[in-house]
Amino acid sequence: MKKLAIILVFCFALLSLGNGTASAAQRGFVPGDEELRSTQERVHRLQRDISIINLLNGLHLTRDQMTQLLALAKEAHQAREQLFSPRYRTSLKEAETSFTALRQEIQQGAPARGEVPDQARKIKNSLKEMRQQNFQAARQTMQSLETRLTQVLTPEQVQVVKDFTPCLIPPKDLRNPVRAGQAAAHGGMEKRLRRLRAIPEDKWQAHRERIAQRVVDKISKRVKPLTEAEKQEEKARFLALADRIRKMPEVDFEMEKNQLIEELIPQARIKELKAEFEARQSRRGKARGSRLSRYFLNDRIIPILEERLARGNVAGLQ
Repeated sequence: MKKLAIILVFCFALLSLGNGTASAAQRGFVPGDEELRSTQERVHRLQRDISIINLLNGLHLTRDQMTQLLALAKEAHQAREQLFSPRYRTSLKEAETSFTALRQEIQQGAPARGEVPDQARKIKNSLKEMRQQNFQAARQTMQSLETRLTQVLTPEQVQVVKDFTPCLIPPKDLRNPVRAGQAAAHGGMEKRLRRLRAIPEDKWQAHRERIAQRVVDKISKRVKPLTEAEKQEEKARFLALADRIRKMPEVDFEMEKNQLIEELIPQARIKELKAEFEARQSRRGKARGSRLSRYFLNDRIIPILEERLARGNVAGLQ
């Protein structure tokens, strides 16, 4: 079995950073303060914009590439608009009227049968069918647009997008902003390695088996299901590597820490497992766009590209 990424869970957590603000608001965790919600959404939008700009700065796109990417992003916007076609909007208004009448009836103790409930059920089923049809059409369009995306970008640029981690402020010592996110991730892993080395030996011996089991269970649950034999193999690998890290002289650790991080997060295996994971989610009927789609087929990139093309002298524009 190929080496499995021990800290894969952290990698997926990094990819989800930036979504928490909006998700919390949508789930109702934010107090009922419209000004707060509005400010929070603007901050979230700015964070996304900055990550997109950092990515664009590192891709060194030509003017022709930017023009084509802008056209594709606008087509994606139109595809999403079709999810809310005039027919769907009309049906939604009818549903509001019907559901309001049903609410009044059942609130007053009327039985959930008769003309009003029957009409509500009919409209509900119609809306569901319409949403499914619109979603399928939009999904097919987005898949076609993503294929065209790969034709606009070079293979090297596509790989850069796949490797990119969202980031706010690129480190000053990095010329390539695309590596900013990866550097931040490595910094976080380095801190974890130092904490691992700092655990007193008696506490480590008392908890090492439990820690290893927890890591392997998370990998099996969140990334790729493992057989019992694979779990035992991965657990043994984790413990051997952890013991080695703890026993290394400080000088050797400082010299080898980056290599150790790569052992914990072998990039090729991460990509393989992520592909398996996303394919599995897609088979379950969940819409999961690729990284290319999430960066280049979203509405936020449209004004960014338009501004760059208008100025013509920004970083990354040749």
